[in-house]
Parts: sequence; C-alpha cells; structure tokens
Amino acid sequence: MRPTRFFCTALLFALIFAALSARNAAVGAALDSPSPVLEVKTGFEHESLQGYVDFLPDPAAQFSLAELISAPVDRFSPVADIGRSHGLVEGAYWLRFTLRQNGPEARDLFLEIAYPDLDAIELYAPAPDGTYGSKQTGDRLPFNLREVQYQNPGFRIKLADTAPKTFYLRIETRGAMAFPMTLWAPQPFVDATFSKRTVLGAFYGVILAIILYNLVRAVWLRDKPTFYYVLHIATLALLLSNADGLAFQYLWPGSPLLANWSQPVLMLLALLTATQFTRIFLDTAGRARWLDRAMLALMATTLSALAALPFVDYRQALALSALLTLVHLVCYLAAGFWLVPRKYLPARIFLAALAIEIIGGGLTAMRIAGIVPESFWIVHSLHIGAVSAMMLLSVGLAARISFLKRQRELVEPRSAGSLAPALTRESEQDIEALVQKRTLQLTEANNALRMQVEERMRTERMLREREQRMRYLAHHDALTGLANRILLDDRLQIAIARARRNSSLVAALLIDLDHFKQINDTLGHDIGDGLLTEVAERLRAATRAGDTVARLSGDEFVIILADLKSAADAAQVAEKIIDILTLPIIVAGKTVQTSPSIGISLFPTNGSDTKTLLKRADIAMYRAKRMGRNAFCFFGEQDFERTA
Repeated sequence: MRPTRFFCTALLFALIFAALSARNAAVGAALDSPSPVLEVKTGFEHESLQGYVDFLPDPAAQFSLAELISAPVDRFSPVADIGRSHGLVEGAYWLRFTLRQNGPEARDLFLEIAYPDLDAIELYAPAPDGTYGSKQTGDRLPFNLREVQYQNPGFRIKLADTAPKTFYLRIETRGAMAFPMTLWAPQPFVDATFSKRTVLGAFYGVILAIILYNLVRAVWLRDKPTFYYVLHIATLALLLSNADGLAFQYLWPGSPLLANWSQPVLMLLALLTATQFTRIFLDTAGRARWLDRAMLALMATTLSALAALPFVDYRQALALSALLTLVHLVCYLAAGFWLVPRKYLPARIFLAALAIEIIGGGLTAMRIAGIVPESFWIVHSLHIGAVSAMMLLSVGLAARISFLKRQRELVEPRSAGSLAPALTRESEQDIEALVQKRTLQLTEANNALRMQVEERMRTERMLREREQRMRYLAHHDALTGLANRILLDDRLQIAIARARRNSSLVAALLIDLDHFKQINDTLGHDIGDGLLTEVAERLRAATRAGDTVARLSGDEFVIILADLKSAADAAQVAEKIIDILTLPIIVAGKTVQTSPSIGISLFPTNGSDTKTLLKRADIAMYRAKRMGRNAFCFFGEQDFERTA
C-alpha cells in the first residue's frame, strides 16, 4: 500500500472514531436508578468501578458532604462510562459508590484513579461511629504526601465488617475531567504495577537508546536534521512521561505548580521542535517556500503563546495548546501531501510515521471513550505508535542522506563538465570502503552506548529502591513500623493547618504503658519488644485510616486525631484504647497484662503548635498516672497554672 493511501485510511479511521465518540457522549447518562453495591467477595483481586458509580456535577463548587447526605432528594445520577473524558468542566464533580465485604475478616483495598492530571481529589470514607473521615491527593499537593507513592492518584480503603459502606469522592481540576477507577486487593495491585512499570521502563529505555544513538550520529555527521530530531523526541518523551504521571513522581515531585503547568508548556515545546524538524527534514525552504513561510509563522505564533502562558488561565492555556496542535498537524499533512507526488522519498516516510502516531493516539482516545475493548496493545497503543514513528523517522534520516547523496552524484557531473572527469571504478570502491568503515564505527559506538544505557538503568533502579527504603526508615520506627517523631511533626502540622481552614479540632493523645519497665526487667527485652509491637497493632486498629499513630520512644505512643467536632470524640477514642490495651497480651507463650495512661491536648484550646500540644499532652498523661493509672485526662486549667 502506498503511503498516501495508508494515511488516508488512518484519517478515515480517525473520522469514524470522532463520530462514535460523539454518539457515545450523547448517550452519556441515561439511567435513573442508583448504581448497585459492589460486593467484595473472598478471593477478590480487582474490579473496575464501571456501573457502580453515581455522580453529581457541582459547577459552583459549593456543595458540602453534609448537604449531599442530608438532602431529601437524591441528586446523583449513574455514570454510563467512568473511563470517558468529560472535557473541560466548571467547578467540581461529586462521585459516590458503595462497597460491601462478603466475609468476616477485615480487608485492606486500594482505590486507583488512572488519570494523573486531576488537581484535587478528596475521599470521604465512613467511620464506625457514622461520621466521615477525609483524605486528599492530586497534583496540587507534593507527591511525597500521597498515601501510596504511585504515578496515579489513589487511596487506601479498609472494610472492617459486612455492612455496606458508601464512599464519596470530590474531584476538582482545571484540565479535562475523567475518573477511570479500579478497586484493587494489595497483592494484585503490586503485581499489576510491576507489569506496567516493566512495559513503561522498556518504552522509555528504547526512547533513551534512540536519543543517544541519534545524538552520536548528529555529532559525528554534523547533521542538522538529526539534531532537531533528537530535540523533538526528547520533548515528546517528557510530554508522554508527564501524561503517564512519571514526571511528577520522579522529575518534580515537590513542585505542584510545575506538575500543573508542565502539560501546556511541554505541548508547545514539542510543537516547536516538531515543526523545526519537519522544515529541515522535508527541506521546505528549497522545495515549498509557501509551506516554509507558513511553518515559520506557526513557530512564531507558538513562541508567542509560550511567552503568554504566565498571563492566561490554565484552561485557556490548554485550549490554546490544543488549537495550535491541530493547526500544526494540518500544516504537517499539507507538507507531506505536497511533496509526495514530487517523488521526494523523505516525505513518504514522514507521512507514514505521522499516520502511525495518529493511529496510536486514535486507539488511545477510542479506549478512553469506551469504543474499543481494553487489551495490552490497545492500552499501550500511544506508546507503541510513538516508538514506531520515532524508529521510522530515524530510518528516514538515513534514507534522506542517501537520497540527497544520489541527487548530488547525478547533478555534479553535469555541472562540472570537462573540469571534473567522472569518478573511476577504483575511487568508487574507495568511497564504498570508507562508508563501510564509518558504518562499522557507528555500529560499534551504538552497541557501546546501548550497554552503557542498560547499565545506567540498572544502577538507577537500585538507587531508587535504596532511596525509597532510606526514606521509609527516616520517617518510621524500626520496631513497630509506626511513624517516628519526624513524620509525627509533619502530620501534626498538616492536621493543624487543615483544622484552621475547617474550624475543627485536633487532638494529641500521648499514651504511656503502665509498669512497662517492670515487664521489661522481669521478662526480658524480647518480651518487651513483642509487647510494644502488639500494642502498635492494637492502636492502629482503634484509629481511623486518616489518623496518625506514632511511637516517640520506649513505651510512649502518640495518636493525632484530625477533623474532630468536639472533645468528646477524643474521649471516645481514649476509652476505646483503654479497653483494648487492658486486654491480656500473649507474647512468646507468656501472658502479659498492662494498661495505658493517656494525656490529651486539643488544638486550638491548649496550643497552636506541635511542640506545645505534645508538651501539654505529656503533662496531662502524668496527671492520669497520679490519678491511679489506666485512665485518661485532658489538659485542664490546673495544668495551665502549673505550667505558667
């Protein structure tokens, strides 16, 4: 099939996709009955939330969770397709789904939202007492604050009994709104993540090898088109890594601002490098001056748009980037179709590569719209198309050099006339030997570079794993796995900041085990360590998923309770802790009995910073010990007098 016909087929394929997408959007949400409950059965591995989610647009971003729960009329509607993009929407979206565990044991799950570009996501999870705790994620927060360090946003969910649990999600974003969600069991999620990272690692490894190979070739041959080709695929790789959520995870994890604005910036940079490469690769300056002028005008417009980004709204920036992308694409098509009939070989290769990229992008869009079923090739069609187009253009660069060389050989004898005799067979053989020698040298250099790239990737993977382990050890207690003092201070500061915004309370519970030194001295340190480990597990079970449990030192523990409505909530948790810690604990076949003394301080009543809250919780704890132990005390007026 000729490249022109091949591209026309791809274009027709894209038009069919657009029509089907419009039809799919028209039948978006035609159901009236609420979505069913998702049953989490024994042996559960993973399940898409397709068909289980209801949604409610909130254009003014004014609804609160309390209003939605207490409203007499259910305003939620079922979502026909959770994977379909809703485009640029105003305000926020509320989502609702219900889970029920079909088994007696508690179950830990992970909710993955496979769309990294969402700005702010807040999960409201039901607590045993009927209230709702909240957790946040999204690219407005630094990456290290995510509950799970993964490229896609998500939340841990815990189902403790068989009663149905209704969860609410509030999503707000300035980009396109989409929420493809999957519920995972822990081990299948780890396995799927490993497989996905393997595929993405291979994809970006191939791109890195292509970049290094062509960079060496550009320097060796001093070939300008190859240099611009390297610039283009480097910016394209950054753009794809940003869409995959990897750029935020590895390149700028501490900069939410850069994570938000990198998409339009990288889109415009990719357009600039692609247009400049197209100009040089197709030689539009010498073969189609009107096309060359149009491309120069487009590059000037794109540079102006790039300079104007700090002064426009994010939505306007995305819309402008999308419009310029469409205009650039039309210009590329015009250049290819103009030069193909004129028997310019690089134009045919260029059109074929462009068709492959369009097919890959079209299949990805059709998968998001729910038109084609998901499979390995469909899920990764964008990456496969991009790599295939890059490799085809790399071959096209070599073909372009050969094409220009043949043209030069045909023209030079005619122009030289009698001043330069034709090449003899011996000189042609010498040139051929020189070309073979250069080709061999390039092949050896390419093999050496590929080995260096593979070794570097292995080293970087080991360093990332070691860094993750060191980061975990720096913020967690080695014995119990609880948060240590550093992570406790960070979590308490975040809870205080959120309480200031929400006008809520934060409670700091300082827990000291009664008679622990006697147990440690009489039964040994191994029994003492086992007791501390079991106490840590019981404290985790007694608190909400969003609360922080930390070990300060020895037998002292701290619990941070955020978003409280009254001091009675903290008292209820303290009573629960006393009940579970007074139960006998069996360690290494020995029954150990202990009890807690708990001191409680409240923000903002007893202090407005972490140091003051912890100090006053400690004072209240010692008053609980003086009262006879196995009790809790709030920091009160008499404590104020003693600390004054």
